[in-house]
Amino acid sequence: MHACFAKAAEVDVIAVLFRDDSIALWDTLKLTELAVFRLPASEARAHLRSFAVSSDGRFLAAAGRSRSLYVWELSTTDMFSIVELPQTIRACERVEFAADSATLAVIGDDGKLRFIDVRHTCSTAAEQPL
Repeated sequence: MHACFAKAAEVDVIAVLFRDDSIALWDTLKLTELAVFRLPASEARAHLRSFAVSSDGRFLAAAGRSRSLYVWELSTTDMFSIVELPQTIRACERVEFAADSATLAVIGDDGKLRFIDVRHTCSTAAEQPL
């Protein structure tokens, strides 16, 4: 189980990633569960291990031991997009949103850092070796 703290739409939240690839979002003031995010039934088990909430509270992104990057909209809990990462990646080591809440920094097991605009999921803004 992994957890991260975030501020989403003026609410302090904690997001918790469970072994079944589900992510629960909790309100830290009221101590209530706000939402549970799950992979679509059509997706194979992703073994998620890294996730991030955008600073504007719009997106939740997660990745793991697969070439897929998952992005949900927090307000609706709907899957926003599934981004297929390059063939050189077998697993994603880390995801983090930049301050603009749209650019996602992704470190793959191939040792490269990629910047992906989650609003336009087919674009990779830049790629840098680590």
